[in-house]
Amino acid sequence: MVKLDGVDDFKKGLRIGVFDIESTGLNADFGYIMCVSVLDPATMKIETIRIDDDRNPDKNSDKWVVREAVKMLDRYDLLVGWYSERFDVPMINTRAILHNLKPLDNNFRRDLWYTAKFRMKLRNNRLATVGGYLFKKTLKDAITPSVWNSAIRGEKKALNYVVHHCEKDLYETLRVYKRLLPLIPKRLRKK
Repeated sequence: MVKLDGVDDFKKGLRIGVFDIESTGLNADFGYIMCVSVLDPATMKIETIRIDDDRNPDKNSDKWVVREAVKMLDRYDLLVGWYSERFDVPMINTRAILHNLKPLDNNFRRDLWYTAKFRMKLRNNRLATVGGYLFKKTLKDAITPSVWNSAIRGEKKALNYVVHHCEKDLYETLRVYKRLLPLIPKRLRKK
């Protein structure tokens, strides 16, 4: 058994990864993954897998992105995200199954959306709302529909903006995570 105690996540020697994805749609059968990013709080370095990477043999498919993202995320003992159990993880796993790839391991995960929803009382549970409340200003920015559509078409400048947006979300998620640690319930979980 491994004890995951929210207050001590950073002191337990766990390899923590804060992650986010950006996709062309909200469902895996109508969309694909454009990028997956992870921030390692120990080094503050971000690693991003993106569909237009030169190593991707087929820029019209997210198969390579999904395979590399699963490898990248499976290196972490604990994954932290925002709405990640309802969107990011199912999207990655559904796309992995479509491509006959291995889905994510069942490593420990913290979805801070649940913490905001059930342990706080704000007007909504969006990351920007929680970050704005806690820090008076959120790090999140918006993506206009024209930029989003350009990124979906593979336009480099627009995709760069989407990736930058994804990476900024990681910093916001990390700083919110550190502030919400006292609200995360202490519990024992089996490996």
